Amino acid sequence: MTSREAAAAGTALADRKAAVRALPLFASMPDSFLEQLAAACESMVVPQGTVLFHQGEKGNEAEIVVSGEAEVLAESPLGSSRIAMVGPGHFLGEMGALADVPRTATVIATTEMSLLRIRQADLHHLIGSYPEASLPIIRELARRLDNVSRPLGYLLQAANALEHADIDPALLDALAEQADAVTPFAQAFARVVRALVARRDSQREMALSARLQRSILPPAMPVFAGAEIGAVMEPAKAVGGDFYDVFALDDRRIAVTVADVSGKGMPAAFFMAVSRTALRALATSATDTADSLLSRLNARIAAENSEVMFVTVFLGLFDRTDGRFEWCSAGHTDAIAIRGDDLVRLRPTGPAIGIDEDARYTAGMIELSPGDSVVMYTDGITEAMSPTDELFGEEAVMALLRQHGDRAPQALVDALVTAVTDFAAGRSQADDITCLALRRT
Repeated sequence: MTSREAAAAGTALADRKAAVRALPLFASMPDSFLEQLAAACESMVVPQGTVLFHQGEKGNEAEIVVSGEAEVLAESPLGSSRIAMVGPGHFLGEMGALADVPRTATVIATTEMSLLRIRQADLHHLIGSYPEASLPIIRELARRLDNVSRPLGYLLQAANALEHADIDPALLDALAEQADAVTPFAQAFARVVRALVARRDSQREMALSARLQRSILPPAMPVFAGAEIGAVMEPAKAVGGDFYDVFALDDRRIAVTVADVSGKGMPAAFFMAVSRTALRALATSATDTADSLLSRLNARIAAENSEVMFVTVFLGLFDRTDGRFEWCSAGHTDAIAIRGDDLVRLRPTGPAIGIDEDARYTAGMIELSPGDSVVMYTDGITEAMSPTDELFGEEAVMALLRQHGDRAPQALVDALVTAVTDFAAGRSQADDITCLALRRT
């Protein structure tokens, strides 16, 4: 060996010794141990994509990472999950080299890597030659066990808390801060728990919203001489703000309304309750007209609408003595009047409630003969979608009313909702479905 070759070999040995000394497992070992271990190391370079270890295979060597990176994967019947990224200074596969146990994970090079390989036989021989080396190794392995056991304790506490629905956000923060090998799993577990807690809270909100929505609907349909009324409201899973109402305005007139609040969940449910309560509170005079009622409702709602929500409303005032049906629509889906064989659209006569405090509304008037009806509904019907993303649409509504317009009001609205359900063919309902029909008798 030339002097240059000897110098290069010495430098390489010094580099290997430094790499070995940097490992916590061997940091307290004597120089003679480190020199022999470094001399026993085999330098190697592996290309990107090399599988260093397969989970479950028997291991008889370990690698020190000098340069490059690798991913550590946990394998399961459901697939592979990355649990760590390792780079320079990491010791891979040491448990297999020390204890002859199967690999606990799969390790794949994500870049070209420079490694020092230590074979099991060389490592066992050195430890046998240096009995004092056993104690530092056992101490380091005990530290690692503590670093695994402690986070697992947090995981167990979090799992127990989740089971009893009393998870503490501080526990999740502590869990995510745990170190070493279980950190990715702890962080993933914390994310899952946070998502489950958020979903639970959302489900509670939706259940409360649904109860509030049901509570403001008429508990039973009022009965009036000269009129027959039927209605249905099918809330979506993500509760919206549909409602309907029927009440006597005076001795002659019945007020019927169908409305659709913007948004979902509890905000929509509260806005719906406020809108319905305000409309009833304003309808106190025998001289009230449909347009004056919606104008006053809009002024009141818009003046205190800090959340910038809105509600579309169709309001009808039916005079039971002469069949006159006065109506006003605040940006609502067209209602349909069934007058004999004719279908007449009752279109919007003003903007949605709550947008412009100074908005003005106009009223329309039609006369219903005995047997004529008015059908009011929300866009949950026309915008219902099939599995192939087709809309149910207004033409389908018109076709059904032409076919079944002579049915009693409750049978008519039930038929319309059934048609929508059949059209959706199992597709999740995206919006509330509300429909009300009034027929002059």
